[in-house]
Amino acid sequence: MTAIATRGVWLPDQVDPALLDPPVAIRPPENVTTAEALSATKASALSFARVLIRRMVEERWTITTAIWEIDAEGRGTAAFRIATAERPLHFVVFADNLPEAEKSERIVGSRYDGVGYLGQGEIDRDHIEVMRGESANFVLGRAGPCVIGLTRMNRSASAFDGAVDALAQGRQPRIPGGYLLRNNGFWGNGRHGTAIFPGFAPEHPLSHPYSGEMLTLYMWRHFGCVLAEHLARCRNPQAATFSPALKRHLGMGNASGLGMVPFVIAHPKRIHAWVVMRELAIAHALGEPVAPAAPEVARLLGLIDRCIAYFTLHDRSGRAMYAPSSVLREDLGRLRDAVAIFGAEGTMCGAEALLPWQTLEAWAGEHCNRESLELLHSLLIELYPERAFALARLAAVPGDFANDSDPAMSLADLAGLIRRDYGWALAIDVAGPQARHHFWYYSDENVEPRLGERGVDPGDEHEAFVDVPGAVQALLADVEKQPGAMTTAEFLLRHPGHRFMAERVQSLAGLSYGEIRGHVSHARFQPFHLIRFALSLLGMEDFDPRSSLWVRGTFLQGAPIAEDLAAGREDDWIYPLEPATEEP
Repeated sequence: MTAIATRGVWLPDQVDPALLDPPVAIRPPENVTTAEALSATKASALSFARVLIRRMVEERWTITTAIWEIDAEGRGTAAFRIATAERPLHFVVFADNLPEAEKSERIVGSRYDGVGYLGQGEIDRDHIEVMRGESANFVLGRAGPCVIGLTRMNRSASAFDGAVDALAQGRQPRIPGGYLLRNNGFWGNGRHGTAIFPGFAPEHPLSHPYSGEMLTLYMWRHFGCVLAEHLARCRNPQAATFSPALKRHLGMGNASGLGMVPFVIAHPKRIHAWVVMRELAIAHALGEPVAPAAPEVARLLGLIDRCIAYFTLHDRSGRAMYAPSSVLREDLGRLRDAVAIFGAEGTMCGAEALLPWQTLEAWAGEHCNRESLELLHSLLIELYPERAFALARLAAVPGDFANDSDPAMSLADLAGLIRRDYGWALAIDVAGPQARHHFWYYSDENVEPRLGERGVDPGDEHEAFVDVPGAVQALLADVEKQPGAMTTAEFLLRHPGHRFMAERVQSLAGLSYGEIRGHVSHARFQPFHLIRFALSLLGMEDFDPRSSLWVRGTFLQGAPIAEDLAAGREDDWIYPLEPATEEP
């Protein structure tokens, strides 16, 4: 837990060191870093979407339409100016309206309902025309450092068309799924020649991790509402507009797949920081002395009630892969009863409790599903948002293996590090018939990460590293054959194939939350576990895994709309409920 503090590089000046010393100990890594445990993680005030929205509200960003050259079919060009506290940004859209059968959904496609880019500085007509040409061949097109990221989307046909129809008829629509548009990816951080994120100064409006991606989702959401209202007015000049409540409820559809798995394995320092950041927020909340009449009690009751209603409307079966909504509702009901009794009688789970949230959490750990427990953790974090947003500054992690290797380390010390930090990996059978069943590779044909079956699928493309247990066992086996006094540098001159794993072990010394404690290559590994975990970090609340290989859901449902940002009004939007609409 103190690794973040002792390493120093992860403690920005604006973070109070006391935040690293919670009154309650954080959970040990073996309890939280298995794939199954991480899969249960839920979005919270620490999620990247929430942090960006908080900044947008505090700084009162304004979004104005600078160019609107969209015809009655939804084809044309639009550009939005985004005024931040530090510099102007802009979002440009090249819109189309394709028959459903012609739309591309994969990364290698070229036919979408919208292609856009997020840029820095003022809007430049000449640059828009340059980017129009580059966007025509999206995979091979080039941008430039004034472009933060490239993006694409498709309309959700039934929801979008139904919304336009309803508005044209003068009424508020019902939106199945809660979104009008589906995101089809974001390419930034140097790809296609875009701006490199590590070059953003701390005061840059998108300096926090994944702010560029989240702002792109926000702008697609904004564009979808403006476009639907425009098309409705083209049919009927007296058409209705979305109510503010319905606009807030609309999110951005998203589907994510196998690429999330090698990402999690490739960035152990980030994973360590992000997991510990959340664990610190939980531990601080558990250590709060709360009186029965404290406002936090009523606040938690209200949050639980909303979640019960949310998981009643969003009824997921679980598909034998995760906890169904019925289990969450039942567990939440029991947790609510315990909180209500505490508020009325001063006892929590049958006992006097100076730290009631700690008592409640311990009871939930014994009697509730793991997903219900993690949902409770997110709600407890929600009770103390200022602390959460302060802790969120720990998310900005430098390079994963930069300047941390120690070539002078003796092999005796290296072996000691492996046994201390990777005992879990040494205990895994990596030689069994199913141990290396799967491999991840970067497909030349599809330009995206794919999952292969070893011995069946061709393995001559670009395999991604995911087999930490196999690599660390192979490293230790060769280390133990050499004299303990030999340096790591001397060893690697003889065994250069072990350099990556040796540097990984040294770089992660003491950072025990960074590795996924399991065997990703095993035949029984379920990729959706790590996909769900990564999406919860970004801020997705509504998960619906369609298989073990990909997860769909919605971002930014309930988030403030442009008018709210300008007014500095965020309100409360965790697990939002659909506003009432008039029946057709």
